[in-house]
Amino acid sequence: MFYDDLNTEEQVSYLIKPILQVLQEAGGQLERSEIRDRISELDEHIAEFEQKLYTSNKTGNQYKKFDFKFNFAIKELSYVGLISYVKFNPKIIYGILSIVLIVGMFFTGCASKNNASQLNTNVSNLPIHQMHASFVYDTDNIREAVGICDYVFVAKVVSCDGTEYRNVITTEDEKGNPKEVGSPYTNYTIQVLENIKGELITDKPIPIVKQGGISEKQDAIYLFENDSLPSENSIYIFLAYAQEDGSLLISGPNSNVMCNDSNMYSINSVSEEKSVTEYDEFITYKDANDNEIIPVDRERYKSIYETDNN
Repeated sequence: MFYDDLNTEEQVSYLIKPILQVLQEAGGQLERSEIRDRISELDEHIAEFEQKLYTSNKTGNQYKKFDFKFNFAIKELSYVGLISYVKFNPKIIYGILSIVLIVGMFFTGCASKNNASQLNTNVSNLPIHQMHASFVYDTDNIREAVGICDYVFVAKVVSCDGTEYRNVITTEDEKGNPKEVGSPYTNYTIQVLENIKGELITDKPIPIVKQGGISEKQDAIYLFENDSLPSENSIYIFLAYAQEDGSLLISGPNSNVMCNDSNMYSINSVSEEKSVTEYDEFITYKDANDNEIIPVDRERYKSIYETDNN
C-alpha cells in the first residue's frame, strides 16, 4: 500500500495540499466529514488509506490510522494560519492567507543556538498565539491523557536546543510575495529522573521534541491551550509519544506540567531536600497511570531511549 511506505511526517504532509485544494474549490468552508470525503475522491491513495483498518498490538482492536493523520494535518494548517475553526464547531474555514499551491512536504529548518537562547530569555515578552486542534481524548482528564500517550516521566530540562519548522508551506504575504511558513517544534535535552509509565534511561540525558515554540519571525509563541514551553533547569512531568523513528514527541495541552517543588532538587547533589516521588504532581500522575483510561486504539511505537535498547 502506498501510504504504508511513507513515514509518519510524510503521511501527514501528503494530506495537506489536497485539504487546501478542496477548501478552495468549495469557496473556503467545509465540515470535517466533507473534507474527508472530497480528498478521498480526489486521490485514490488517500481513499485507500481512509478505508484501511489496522489492528492494535496492545488491545487487538481495529482502528483507522487515517483519523490520526487527518487530524494532525488539520492541526498543522491551523498552526500556520491557513485555516481556522472553533472548538466543537464542525466547520473549517480557509482563507486567512492567500495560498500558492506549492507544498514543502519534506523541508525542515532548525534555528540557531542563539535563537534557542533568545527563546529562553525573551519568551515572556512575546505574545502567545493559541493553537487549536481536535483531540481524540478528553484533555481535561488526566487518566485519559496518560492512557493515550506512551511515556510519562519526571525530568529536568538540561537545555533548549533550538527550534525547527516542519510541514513548510509556501504562502503569499500581504504584498503578494511568496514566503514559507512552517509549524514550530522546539528541541530540548532532558535528564529523566523517574519513570511513571514506560522505562526510559535515567543514566544520561536524552533529546525530546516539543510541539510548539517561537515563530520563524521570532515575534510570537505558538502553543496549545493550557500548555507551556519547558524552561531550562526546571523539573516537569512529561507526557510523551514515541515516534516511528523512536524519538519522543511532547504534544498537546498539559503535556508538560511543572513540579512546584522542582527548585529543591539538584541532579548533581548526593541528597535532595525532597524526592521527586514526593512531589504532589508525581503522586497525581502515578495514580492516573495506575488507573489509566485508554480512550482509543492507536498505532504505538517504542522509544530508542528505553532501558532495554541501551
